[in-house]
Amino acid sequence: MNEFSREINALIVCILSGVLLSAMFVEFYYRQAPCPLCLIQRLGMIGIASGELLNLRFGIRMRHYALSYLSMVIGIGASIQHIILHICPGGKPVGFTVFGFSLYVWSFIVFVCAFLGMTLLLFCYKPKKKLEIPKKIGVFPLFAFILIALITFVNIFTTLAL
Repeated sequence: MNEFSREINALIVCILSGVLLSAMFVEFYYRQAPCPLCLIQRLGMIGIASGELLNLRFGIRMRHYALSYLSMVIGIGASIQHIILHICPGGKPVGFTVFGFSLYVWSFIVFVCAFLGMTLLLFCYKPKKKLEIPKKIGVFPLFAFILIALITFVNIFTTLAL
């Protein structure tokens, strides 16, 4: 795997981690418990990050991207369902807003951006005859892995606490 793809995979994981950290900040600071659709959207983001982490650890494989795309479909479906539930003429966004958009709208935007980013990576992908496994993981990918692992454990704990 070339270094560009490696860094982009790690960057996607870090961006998703930032989004999940922001959602957890709203949850704890504003005391807004996430609804089931929010939890499904978080799970979709964690699934996307998991596919990217598999690419970082074991090299680029189509099945890793398949995991990310499957998680993306689930997350996009949940965010569209969430948007549809709150659409009403003249209505205000429900819950916490950022730049006038609710968090579930931002979730949809994040899923679409992740889709575009991973599709770009797939266009740049050149299959090799021999599958190569990266010998060691760099500092940035290791940071991304640790960050998403901590966020995942906190999400599991808070979901069980609900």
